[in-house]
Amino acid sequence: PDRPPRGLRTARTPDYLEWRFARHPSARYFVAEGAGGSAVLRPNVRRGRPELVIADVFGEAGDGITAASRSAHSAYLATWFSKGSPERASAIRRGFIPVPGLAALTLVARPLRDLGDTLSAMNSWDVAVSDFELL
Repeated sequence: PDRPPRGLRTARTPDYLEWRFARHPSARYFVAEGAGGSAVLRPNVRRGRPELVIADVFGEAGDGITAASRSAHSAYLATWFSKGSPERASAIRRGFIPVPGLAALTLVARPLRDLGDTLSAMNSWDVAVSDFELL
């Protein structure tokens, strides 16, 4: 189940999760179950090295992610979550480190309704890798 949003966030409804992950036309995702939650993962090869992308997390799924990483023989794990999110806090507790000085994307939004001035402030967003993956 999805958690309450801390900002602008795509609702992780069952229909959305089915559309985003299970019916993706080219990427293959799988779910890793942990003692306190689950994670949606995507194996990938980047520059000849096997990586495991943590696309989204629901609850505390760290032990499931660790087991999946071992099974996939990944060289490293990669993810991104908004500052202040429980997912980012959990990732940092588990040893993930932010890459310093990395400017990843410039966002452009076309809202379907008035959202005020919140669009231009990154601290107004509550996103994960799954919101931005381009495959």
